[in-house]
Amino acid sequence: MTAAERALVARLIEGATNGRRELQEQLVNARVLPGCDCGCGSFRIVTDDSTSEQGGVVSEGFVDRKGRTPIGVLLSTARGRLSYVEIYDVEGRDGDPALQLPAAGDITF
Repeated sequence: MTAAERALVARLIEGATNGRRELQEQLVNARVLPGCDCGCGSFRIVTDDSTSEQGGVVSEGFVDRKGRTPIGVLLSTARGRLSYVEIYDVEGRDGDPALQLPAAGDITF
């Protein structure tokens, strides 16, 4: 996991309403696997006891792009374990350029 990916996940954990301490502990040893096939900055998070089951969103933040549609950033867990970060254009359409990893400090809740 790069420093930028770790900072992004840490920032999203700040926006979680429950289980922040546990998620922060998981982040210490988390690894990253490729996420989306479109080339965007989305990624899978793997911890020592990860599961492949579907989970739910625990945090959602946004990046203001000044005059353009915002970027949304979702943090998901599965069975309480960190599992996925999704980066998306709020008004994105098929064929739009892939979004890259935003800076953690740009995310607001």
